[in-house]
Amino acid sequence: ARIVCSDGTEYHVPQRLQVLERRQRRAQRKLSRCDRGSNRRQVAKMRVAKVYRTVRRVRENWLHEITTDLVRKNTRIVIEDLSVRGMTASARGTVDKPGKNVRAKAGLNRAILRAGFGEFRRQLTYKGQWYGTEIIVADRWFASSKTCSGCGIKNESLTLADRIFRCGACGLVIDRDLNAAINLRNW
Repeated sequence: ARIVCSDGTEYHVPQRLQVLERRQRRAQRKLSRCDRGSNRRQVAKMRVAKVYRTVRRVRENWLHEITTDLVRKNTRIVIEDLSVRGMTASARGTVDKPGKNVRAKAGLNRAILRAGFGEFRRQLTYKGQWYGTEIIVADRWFASSKTCSGCGIKNESLTLADRIFRCGACGLVIDRDLNAAINLRNW
């Protein structure tokens, strides 16, 4: 997960979060193996809480740094109204019709949730008021990723796996997220 600006600036989710999430899983596993009511369970519980607190603080710090940087440098910011609930829906399917690539979808869901888009938008909104930056929210159904930023033709065949946008009409080859950021700027 990353945040891309129309000028090409990229903000990546800190690698430390992945390391901490691995530590979180390990601590949770240890806690689940302890006997209820034991002293070791209390120690394991405290360890889990400590890791959760560290994850929260790292994520909050990252979001505060990015949002402050963005509102200080720009007078107008356009963001997408993303349906995070829809983006992170399960791919399991049903018994009659099982899902495909369930494990890959679970990893994508984790990356989307790790970025904290809701908190990002909330912080942009109130910091935009502080610094006098205009925050514009683009429509949820605006096809920013599928529209060519050069000629404006829509590529309906683009899938989520395609990370490079290739326009058949004008021949533009550009990173998909940068193309979407330019489209949002022009919108």
